[in-house]
Amino acid sequence: MLTMRGTVSATVDGARWEAPNAVATTTDTLGSLLTITGAVGADTGIGLSLPFRVGTVSLGESPLLLLSLRAGFDMYWTASSGRSGSSGAVTITTATPNRVAGTFSFTAVLPGASPASRTVTNGVFDLSQ
Repeated sequence: MLTMRGTVSATVDGARWEAPNAVATTTDTLGSLLTITGAVGADTGIGLSLPFRVGTVSLGESPLLLLSLRAGFDMYWTASSGRSGSSGAVTITTATPNRVAGTFSFTAVLPGASPASRTVTNGVFDLSQ
């Protein structure tokens, strides 16, 4: 298991957001599952789960792609294959056992919540050992 640390930043519903102490975990095998999490206290968090390889993965292309936005302890908006109203993509530009970097954007949904969807744009992650 590899653990990398770094930053995740994005624009969430038009407001700048940054997690300076983000964590990524994966095995050292390219193509395995990569999980990136960044949080700012208990207020908000962004999670990305996708194949660990260079390239772009869009919703609908991989059942392994899961994107989420957390607010507080119990509100989770998600974007995943088959989730109506959600969309998104992640591009990994660097994927080595020592570093992972890339970009992301997504629209996540939580039916019945207000708001029912959240938009994350301009996402950037850069984590290393």
